[in-house]
Amino acid sequence: MFALLVTTLLGSGARLASAQQATSIVSIIVIEQRGRLLPIEQFETVVDMSCLGPAGGGTPVPHFHTKSRGPAIAIDLSEVPDPAPEACGFGLTETSTPGSAGIRTAQTTTEAVAAWEARTGLEPVVIGIGAVLEPDTATDPFAWITAPEQRVALAFAAAVIVAITAGGIAGLLVYRSEQRASTPAPTKAAMRAATEAIERAEISDRLSEAHRGLLAARVLPPPPVPVPDEEPDIAPFHDEGDDR
Repeated sequence: MFALLVTTLLGSGARLASAQQATSIVSIIVIEQRGRLLPIEQFETVVDMSCLGPAGGGTPVPHFHTKSRGPAIAIDLSEVPDPAPEACGFGLTETSTPGSAGIRTAQTTTEAVAAWEARTGLEPVVIGIGAVLEPDTATDPFAWITAPEQRVALAFAAAVIVAITAGGIAGLLVYRSEQRASTPAPTKAAMRAATEAIERAEISDRLSEAHRGLLAARVLPPPPVPVPDEEPDIAPFHDEGDDR
């Protein structure tokens, strides 16, 4: 993830200079042919017998061919072949007659105009400048950073964070590995000795409990001390007949 962040920052920073120059919408004159916008500067007016007009009255009419007599280059740099190289080419210059070229104004960006100029060596005439385009944050999430040096600094900071984090993780893994290597694993003899010691301790506890039980059984309570019975004080029986 950090590597993707650094790559995005550096890549968008390298494209920033050209992107900042392509932030305006401009209007140019084009011939619309087959859905493509063909800047008018690459065409020239031709009048010859190959194009006699829609009525075919024997009078040649002005029409458009490319100056190179090859395909036209659209503003998106695609090639559009001449639809009628041996006839009226890309259409008549008269806009009010059938078969006329679809001349109109179209909006594009200064970036597209610059690319078309580099491809054809021609310079379209800009007839209007529209609104300034906002940075495309959907394709460039760091478009809010306008200065190239800021992007480089941010990419450098991200790289330092990545290096520190990776170094810390690697150091922790090495430390854990060395710690495990330095701790001897218990042998079978040691484990058996520990088990025997535990068993002996349990047996000793059982014997101690039994011994304490025997001692408790031997200690008898003292015999009860007999208490002599007291005879009741009874007067002797006297018979009245004896007195006579």
